[in-house]
Amino acid sequence: MKKDAKTQWMWLAIGIAIMLVFRFLPAPAGLSASGMQVIGILVGGIVLWLTLGTTWTSMFVLFALCTVTDLTVRGVYSGSFGHTTVVLMVYCYMLAACLTKSGVARRIAIWFLTNKIARKSPWGCVAMFMSAVFVLNSLLPSSAGILVTLPILTEMLIEVGCEQGKPTGLTCYMALGCVVMGCLANGANPIAHAVTIQGMGYFNSFTGGTIDFFQMVSVLEPVAIICAVIYYLVGRYIWKPDVSALSALDYDSLAASAGPMTKKARWSAWMYALVVIMWVIPGVSKYIAPGAYVFLSKIDQTYPPIIALVIMALVEVDGEKVLDFKDAMANASWGIFLFIASVMAVGSAMSNADIGISAWLAEVMSPMFSGISPTMFIIIAVVFLVTLTNFTSNSVVVALGFTIFMPLCTTVYADTINTTLMGLMIINASQHSWATPPATPANAIAIGSGWLDTGEMFKWGMLVAGINCVILVVVGQLLGSVFC
Repeated sequence: MKKDAKTQWMWLAIGIAIMLVFRFLPAPAGLSASGMQVIGILVGGIVLWLTLGTTWTSMFVLFALCTVTDLTVRGVYSGSFGHTTVVLMVYCYMLAACLTKSGVARRIAIWFLTNKIARKSPWGCVAMFMSAVFVLNSLLPSSAGILVTLPILTEMLIEVGCEQGKPTGLTCYMALGCVVMGCLANGANPIAHAVTIQGMGYFNSFTGGTIDFFQMVSVLEPVAIICAVIYYLVGRYIWKPDVSALSALDYDSLAASAGPMTKKARWSAWMYALVVIMWVIPGVSKYIAPGAYVFLSKIDQTYPPIIALVIMALVEVDGEKVLDFKDAMANASWGIFLFIASVMAVGSAMSNADIGISAWLAEVMSPMFSGISPTMFIIIAVVFLVTLTNFTSNSVVVALGFTIFMPLCTTVYADTINTTLMGLMIINASQHSWATPPATPANAIAIGSGWLDTGEMFKWGMLVAGINCVILVVVGQLLGSVFC
């Protein structure tokens, strides 16, 4: 939403005022003055991000952190732009360009939408469309995923007689499905998924440990798939939109629109697949070849995408690069880069032992949770995060999740809750964010498409999110007991 200059200055003044007030307020017992200032920067930063966007405001938050007495300028920037999590996110965004620029991403979607199951019935078409969105978003950032799948959905809906700007049950269910499937897929693995990568970085900051790729997908991928099936079932048996219009789709025309697969597309698909395999191998070796794990675990997650990007920038097929490096650079979302860098810096400050926020929160909140069982603690965390993430940025929510719940996990529940499991719960719960437009950029794009009504989005989005809380707690803990 555009704001006039006076409104922008007003919100900037409010954000700065909050930061200054916390800087000069007396800190409560057990919390340092610097800790109080960092909390003020977080609260003021959230106000700025929600009202003025996440680009230049992120630079302002970094500047504010540089003024904290117990932090250094070098430390702030090494914990933001220099954080491996931020670097990995940029490489992943660049790598994802090979799927979109070569047409592989669209080809995957068309294959799902024109196979035998999709042609069998309207609900078969729905199932395959949701599957296509889930698979594509498992490989692409949510912003790229929605920009590939929503145009295809628009083609489909217009072809069957739906009018853009006049949402119906069918258009709302399908458009919301784009967002739900995208969020679920993004929260199940770290492939080009900013918030998931961000959460892995926070886990390392708060615990000193790491979550490997195989561990994450072994626990969260089944959870995401079950939740995706739930959305389909809610639509078919509870929501019950009239999907009969989809029987009029011209599947042959849709299939023909993909065209023949080029050598460039094959190269892109294979290079992307090899990167994913290299991410998975170290975690798998822990279980099947422990001896090799000692060596393979040293392969940093940034290595595979770097190697793939260099190869694709050098190899030519049919007279052109597999992936022009300019295209890869253009695909990196620098606005998201700035935002994630600033949020990571805030998270690093909040987990900093010298600042003392984590220790203070653990001390203050320990009496509240001392009589609460480990399972109930996980339920409280999941419900709180799933609810909050539908009203504010999921990047902020994952930071708050680790700040609030991880210190308790490592103190009050140190002997009863596995920290890796808790980290995965926080990362996943923070991304069930599809019930309101501000929750993610993809949500805003879906609302702006003219196919989705905000009332339907909230009603059905929150219902599905509530059901998914149960799935995450039950299935997540069950799988976590095996792989964590």
